[in-house]
Formats: sequence, structure tokens, C-alpha cells
Amino acid sequence: NNKKAMLNYIAILAIYLFSGTGRWENAAIETMAQAWLAVDITLIRMLGTIPFLVSMPIMLVIGGLVGKKISYRACVNIGSLLIIIGGAAPYIYAPSWTAVLIFRGLLGAGVGFYAVRNAALVKSVPYEKQARYIGLGTAMMNICNTVMQTLAGALTKAGWNAPFLVNAFAIIPAVYIFLCFKEPVEDEPLLSEKEDENLLKNEKMDYHGWVYAVIQFFSTLSLYPLLSGMSTFLASRNIGSATIAGTVLSVYTLTGFVVNLLLPNVKKIFGKSTPMIMCALVAVGQAIVLFVPNIVATYLGTILCVFGFMANFSLFYIYLGQSVPASKVGFASSLILALNQLSVFLSRYFIVGCHAVFGRATDVESSFIGCIIVYAALALIFAFGKLVPEEK
Repeated sequence: NNKKAMLNYIAILAIYLFSGTGRWENAAIETMAQAWLAVDITLIRMLGTIPFLVSMPIMLVIGGLVGKKISYRACVNIGSLLIIIGGAAPYIYAPSWTAVLIFRGLLGAGVGFYAVRNAALVKSVPYEKQARYIGLGTAMMNICNTVMQTLAGALTKAGWNAPFLVNAFAIIPAVYIFLCFKEPVEDEPLLSEKEDENLLKNEKMDYHGWVYAVIQFFSTLSLYPLLSGMSTFLASRNIGSATIAGTVLSVYTLTGFVVNLLLPNVKKIFGKSTPMIMCALVAVGQAIVLFVPNIVATYLGTILCVFGFMANFSLFYIYLGQSVPASKVGFASSLILALNQLSVFLSRYFIVGCHAVFGRATDVESSFIGCIIVYAALALIFAFGKLVPEEK
């Protein structure tokens, strides 16, 4: 039984690997623009936004149905199939740019189905192991993102459509998931079947689920400009080139990997104060990047920002298991992911809004000030609000 359980845990972790796809081909956007000169550059850039826009409503719908109307196994298998087909198809068949964007929509739908990974983990793994496994899963996703982004960039030399081939590698974890992933076992009902069914219908999601989703939305909305605007910021300060910006952003993936491996220890050391301290860490890190204009400070500040952001992102899923009814865990975890996807798309408007208010030398610098304010406010909310549930 322990061997079967471990094979199942590994299958759940395998779902994380390709959950970050959708942005890996961004390095080839300029090459694609040159290959499709008749297509407006705005439509070319939709390559990176279509998956996020499609995945968000899928996550919300599936989150409310998984475990009730549709099984977890069906979700991950459908997701695998859509990622493989939608992801790799443009390499084989691309009669028009519209067809490419349709395939990207299928890829985004697959990512949306994969959103059940956190709920499946919380329902399958004992509580005392959840922090380690959620951290490990997110670390694996970061490693996969790094490898696939690098590979997609290298494949650009073979043609504008070659980078899409990286999604074909999803076949490997998909086969293992199909063979070894087991449907999470629901708790045995204490009431009669009819009474239990009526109770589930009337069961409402605890306010914690909504709060974590909203906090995650503002967390990503305010921090994402650090990633999307790094090259602009470094150039405006004469700190470094686009190449240097790329190496700074690689810190994001590496730090995300480290923090998720250390998550159980971080949670143990800081206890209920962990999310508050992590928010303060992001605010301090962003301030270092903005007010200490040198490359070393930029690296250090980015590391602090990513450490705090990734720690909270993973912690919220652990807290869901302690505060949200079991029947609502799937919806709550999908809600967090969906709002996270939406905030990435809306971050451009956050930058514009901050620049209108603060008017720094560049709009990116203005967004950095907005980020500091948002995370300072979130730290205060966690300090005075009872948002961390009691451990069961």
C-alpha cells in the first residue's frame, strides 16, 4: 500500500511539470513576427496571453465540478491531451496565424484542467506531508520551466515553429499519470447518503478561500511588473543590458525552486507569522531594487521578492486544506490559480495606473512603488487579520 501511495504521489507531482506551459515560446515571438510579416504584432504577442485568458474560466468551472460531476483522473487526462495536441500542433499544421492562436487556446484549456493538481494533492497526501509535497511540486514546475524555456529558445534557430515542439515532451509525464494517478478517496459520510448529499449542496466555502484568492490576485498583479519590466528598468538606470536582465530573471526560477524545497522549514520557524513576514520580505526586496541602483542590489532584491511571493503562493494551498470544506477545496484552489492568471494579464494596467499616480522616470519604476505599498498593506492585513487557520 505504501508503494502504491508513493507512485500516486509521484503522479500528482508529475502534473506540476507542464502546468507552467504557455509562456515557454515567448523567446521566439520576434522570430515569429519576422515569419508572419503580414500579421499585426499585437496578434503575434497574443501567443503568450491566449493560454492565460482561456485557462482562467476553465479553472473556475472545473474547480466547482471536480470530484462531483467530473473525476480528478478525467481532468488530468483531458488536460494532458489538450496540452500535447494544442502545444505541439503549430509545428505540424499552421495554415494561418488564426490557427496558431486556436491551438494556443487548446493549450490554455489543458492548463486549466491541470489546475486540479493542488486539490488532488491536498486530498491525497497526509497533512503533515502536504507542505513538503506542494513545495516539491512547485519546485519541479520551476525546473521544468527553466529547461523548456531554454530549449524553446534554442529551437528558434531551426524555424519559427520549432519551439512548439517542447510541449510534445508532455507525453512522458502524461503516460505515467494515466497509469499511476489514483482518484482521491473522499471521507466516508457520517450521515445517510441522502442527508449527506443535501448537506454538501448547502455547504458554503469558508471566507478564507475567497480571501486567499483575492490576496493572490493583488500579490501577482503588483509583483509581475518586476519580471515584465526588468529590461526597461535596467536600461533606464544604465545598470545592465537585456542579457543582464535575462540573468536577473533566471533568479526568479532558481529562487522559486529553493524556497519550495525549504517551505516546510520556513513554515515551522515562523509559524502563523509566515505570510506576514513573507509579504514584508517582498516589500523590502522591491525597495532594494528601486532605491539601490546597482546590479548586486538588483539580484538581492529580486531574490527576496521571489522568496516571499513563492512561499505565500504555496502556503495558501496548505491553508485551504485546513479552512475550506473538503467539498470546496477543488473550487477554492482553482479560484486562486484563475485569479493569478488574470492578474498576469491585468498587470499592464497596474503599471499604467501607478505611473499616472507616482510619475517616476519610467512607468516600471512607478509600478515598483505601487508594489511596495501593496505588499506593506498585505503584511499589515496578515498581522491584524485572523487569516491563518488553526492546524488540525
